[in-house]
Amino acid sequence: MRVTDVMERATALVVPEDNIQIAAQTMADTGSDAVLVGSSERLVGVLTARDILIRLTARGLDPAMTPVREIMTPAAEACSEQEMAEAVALRMAERRVDAMPVVDAAGHPVGVVLLRAVEAGRVPERTGL
Repeated sequence: MRVTDVMERATALVVPEDNIQIAAQTMADTGSDAVLVGSSERLVGVLTARDILIRLTARGLDPAMTPVREIMTPAAEACSEQEMAEAVALRMAERRVDAMPVVDAAGHPVGVVLLRAVEAGRVPERTGL
């Protein structure tokens, strides 16, 4: 199974300066558990629902006042659509991340793969934008 088989395509993008409330609303609007942070040309991070729960709520931060850049996971690594999903899942587990950006051959973000989707071996029912 390849990443393309389990990834969420066209996942919404937010900018690092957006606040968490905007990012969370974007997640709700798109039905996604993650949003990419950056632009269509340059990826800087990923924000997941788990990031919001652990890094924002547990610390008592205000979602309307906290920028995405403060709690996102920096995009230190991305994968391609053609990689084997199981190999990507191993990398994600080693790095303790539950979402990894997916980029095309030019390095532009095209979606996100969630660890739980790979583990379940299923095609996501929903996509972002």
